[in-house]
Amino acid sequence: MPEDRKLRANSTKSSHKQPVTLAAGTKKQPAKKRRPRPHASRVDHVTPASTEVAEPMQVETPVTTRLTLRMMLPEDQAIVTRVTQEELSSVYRESYGNELDMGMVMQYVQSAQTRMILVDDQVAGYVSYVADDFGRMNVGSLVISRRYQGNGYGTRIMKYLEQEALAMGMNEIEVFIQGTNTRSQTFVQRLGYVQVQSNQPQTIVMIKTLRPTSDAQQPQ
Repeated sequence: MPEDRKLRANSTKSSHKQPVTLAAGTKKQPAKKRRPRPHASRVDHVTPASTEVAEPMQVETPVTTRLTLRMMLPEDQAIVTRVTQEELSSVYRESYGNELDMGMVMQYVQSAQTRMILVDDQVAGYVSYVADDFGRMNVGSLVISRRYQGNGYGTRIMKYLEQEALAMGMNEIEVFIQGTNTRSQTFVQRLGYVQVQSNQPQTIVMIKTLRPTSDAQQPQ
């Protein structure tokens, strides 16, 4: 996929003040104790499901392949469940010693900004994020079905999220990854993310600075 092409999209700023939890990682409500979250097995950002339909975002890929992001719809829940179980269950079990809680996953996906990833109009996965009032975007899940991995889609989506985060006034992007998920760790490291201290067992926190804090607008 050519790196000089850009994703285009109309995006909506998240109304959630605190991140929740999930695939590439997330945060819970402040009154609750943090717990491990099901991060994406292939970390290869989107507005809460509502009656509003955002204009699809597209990026050209080699030959005739078309990569599109659209808002998650109620009928997408089944495929979100299937792809999540296929790609995250084993790595979550290896990292935390228990089964992936799909109830927690769906609660996050429905409350965060979530868009479906389409390759030539076929659903290939989904991506979710939450932006807070302190200049940080948390990419909570980026899950791509195995048959679509290795084509650069994840890289293009993450680069799109960086541009969207900057447009929203964010300073950093944050991802949480299971301690045993070395594949995802390597992936985000190649994109310029660095590991920071984490108080969550078996969880790696990685952050990419988009611009110095002094250059950003202070929250109102």
